Amino acid sequence: MIVERFNIHLTEDYLKYYSLLKKWWLDWGWENPIEPAFLPTRGFIVKENNKYIYAGFLYATDSKICIIDFIVSCKEKVDNVNRQECLKFLLKEIEVEAYNSSFETIFTYLHKDKNSTNLENIFLEKGFIKTLDKNNNSADMLNFTKNI
Repeated sequence: MIVERFNIHLTEDYLKYYSLLKKWWLDWGWENPIEPAFLPTRGFIVKENNKYIYAGFLYATDSKICIIDFIVSCKEKVDNVNRQECLKFLLKEIEVEAYNSSFETIFTYLHKDKNSTNLENIFLEKGFIKTLDKNNNSADMLNFTKNI
């Protein structure tokens, strides 16, 4: 398993990754895939067995907090690939980048739906803490932070 770092604003990286990311967002039902102008320069994509599995982005701020956003994966089943381990590896690599960039806290969030429980559990397993009311099962958004 490896992670490739990319900058979607560079022509070479745009040509290599954007059509794949856009397909994944559409496959998961996103009506409006994220346009490159709204993505940060720090992109990460996990590859295992010569297949791209998960991707995510790290937004830098002018404070000690950074943001992980737009985590997406291939929707189709990939043989001999543990998707959860790929996601954990992605989060670890993004955290290393955040730490090396002198951030102290990572913020992320997810839309709560039938597909979000697995992602929520992995965030908690990786040391993220829910920052919304932990007992509010009706919240549409779940926020997480992690001190690094």
